[in-house]
This record gives sequence, structure tokens and C-alpha cells, in this order.
Amino acid sequence: MTEYESETPRAASLEERAVNDIDETIVQSVESLARASSPPAVWSVMKAIAAAFGFERMIVLEDCQDPTLSALSPVLYDDAPSHDRQDLDHNAQWRSMLSQLRACATSKPFFVGEISQAEQRRAFEALLAPLGASNTLLVPVARLLEFKGVILLASKTPGISPIARSALHVLAHCAFDRVHALEHEPKRREFGILSPREAECLHWAAAGKTDNEIGAILSISPRTARFHIENAKKKLGVSTRIQAVTEALRLKAIAA
Repeated sequence: MTEYESETPRAASLEERAVNDIDETIVQSVESLARASSPPAVWSVMKAIAAAFGFERMIVLEDCQDPTLSALSPVLYDDAPSHDRQDLDHNAQWRSMLSQLRACATSKPFFVGEISQAEQRRAFEALLAPLGASNTLLVPVARLLEFKGVILLASKTPGISPIARSALHVLAHCAFDRVHALEHEPKRREFGILSPREAECLHWAAAGKTDNEIGAILSISPRTARFHIENAKKKLGVSTRIQAVTEALRLKAIAA
């Protein structure tokens, strides 16, 4: 056996271990984000996640194109000490970045150094210069193809693996979704609790059952099962079946 052949299995094992570690991190992080009870708590969890991936600084920006809200700061979270924010609290600066990201129409995370167009790259570098970090990962967040904001993760160390980058992308979306859900909780309470049939359908959806299987279990048609789940989603103020199950469990509208 050659030296190359003897090392290959070990290298593969190390790679598999790294993937498994990230998979476990994603699962634990999603659960932590789902348990967060307020927007500040969500961003604190996301900051801890970013730190685990080697990022020292996090800024969260929300994109709002409503002209009546132009005076509001787009900054949802900034972990810099208050005395270090003097050069960063310029709404125009951040809104310029959000505008450029919207124009880029990119949904994938990227480092500023990866921008191919020199003029655009210099513009981002100028906007991010106050962060004082040599590497800044921009993680765009879009919901239903609509740009919602970005999480800026800054570090003085080199970039991260593609797998870790993808993990942060998924978790950034989870964080924005969680904050959106928390902000709409008062509206959900107005809808009241789920009906018994809606709760039953969501209970079986949580167990991984399809509409056909739920229909068979409850002696209703698959279409009716889907109808009840869609109603539950509206009442809970969410857009997916998984989110409906998560919120129903959190609100104790269904049993675990």
C-alpha cells in the first residue's frame, strides 16, 4: 500500500467528522433560535453561532424601502461597544449598502474580496472599512425572493469552508424568520388558538405524516387535511408547514 493510499481513508474520515460536527451545530443552533423569546435574544444566539465559526463582530441590517420609515436606523443588531459606534451610526451608509446588495440580486453569502467588479468591490470595502476587520462575510437574507436584509460577519482570520458558509446562510434565514415570527405574535393571539381539527392535523404533520396519511388517520380527505394545515399556518402567522409545527409546539397548541 502506498503512502497516498494509507492516508486517503484518514483524510476522508476527518472530512466526514467535520461535516457531522457542522450538521450537529446546525440542529442545535436551529433549536436555540426557536427557543429565543425576543428579537434581542435571537441576535444574541446568532452572535454566539457566528463566534463559534470564528467571527468576532456581527451587524444585522434590515432592508426597508418604505419612505415613511427612512428616518429609522436599519441596524437591528451591532455588538460593538457603544463608544466604538461613533463612525458606524450613519443610516445613509448602511442604506447605501442595502441598496447595492438589492441591486446585486445575489442570495449567496460572499466575502468582499470575492466581488469580481473592481468598482463595486471598492464601494463595499469603503462602506465596511470602519469595521476594522480584514475579512467580512455578507450573508444576504431573502424571503419569497424579496430581499429582507443582511448579516455582516467580520473576522481578522481567513475565510471559512463552503460547508460552514452554507450553514451560516441557513441559520441567518432562521434568525430572521424567528424575529419576524416574534414580532407578529400579538397578531397571532388575535386569531385565537387552533381549532381541534387544525391541532390534530398539525400533530400528525409533526410526526412526519403526509396529507394522504393524515387524511387516512382522521378519516378525512387529503384535501381537507391540507385545508386545516393551511388555516393553522395563517393563524400562527407562518409560511411553511415546518414553521407551523415549530410555533404550535412552542405555544403549546399541540403536544410534543
